[in-house]
Amino acid sequence: MNNGFETNGTHEFIAEIYDFQCSSGKNENIFNNENNITNNINNKNELNITVSPNPFSSEIEIKADSAIVSQVKLFDINSKTLYNKEFKYPVYYHKIINNDLTSGIYLLKISGINFSKSYKLIKL
Repeated sequence: MNNGFETNGTHEFIAEIYDFQCSSGKNENIFNNENNITNNINNKNELNITVSPNPFSSEIEIKADSAIVSQVKLFDINSKTLYNKEFKYPVYYHKIINNDLTSGIYLLKISGINFSKSYKLIKL
């Protein structure tokens, strides 16, 4: 292959990936024939996701250091799903806008490849 990919004949390759913020991050991924990730070595060992503001009035912003978020869910105190967004490709930014929520406590669940993280949010 002569278009930037290196391969040894077993469908393994190493690629340098650039995110939408134009900063480079080198990831080494090994894929099997079904295109599933079997090994992921990332230079950043910690997961950095920011959810703001908290408390919120009508908008919730979700920011991640890299494109890792594949699903966002918002639940009320009774575990009823109020918002569910699945992304075809992982993203690093998403905004939830909802003016219909009443004041109270909510749970935001953010998921991606091999992780799930929950946040307690307060609606003013």
